[in-house]
Amino acid sequence: TSTTVRGLNASTRYLFRVRASVQGLGDWSNTVEETTLGLQSASPVQESRVAEDGLDQQLVLAVVGSVSATCLTILAALLALVCIRRSCLHRRHTFTYQSGSGEETILQFSSGTLTLTRRPKPQPEPLSYPVLE
Repeated sequence: TSTTVRGLNASTRYLFRVRASVQGLGDWSNTVEETTLGLQSASPVQESRVAEDGLDQQLVLAVVGSVSATCLTILAALLALVCIRRSCLHRRHTFTYQSGSGEETILQFSSGTLTLTRRPKPQPEPLSYPVLE
């Protein structure tokens, strides 16, 4: 609800209270204090706007609920990213293959580092056969 009050004195403090009269006389509202500005024009005008308490409370609850839902969504997404990253970083992948040079080559990936190691293949001991005469 808004109203414009005309014919007020400059630099003066006013106290306003209103009450509804659509379905009989209602209760008086809370007191609203307004002060007019200095002499800027010939007839100072002060416009006052009184919002209903119920609407203010609903608006505050809607804003708080929206901000809370947004924060919870962001926190859940960050938690999911941290869990995924941890599971990927702690997992070790080891690949082994035989190279053609007779060495065992191990390619190992761990925590973003790629390591290539070559181990010489163990040579079998030569067999000696007895000589038959």
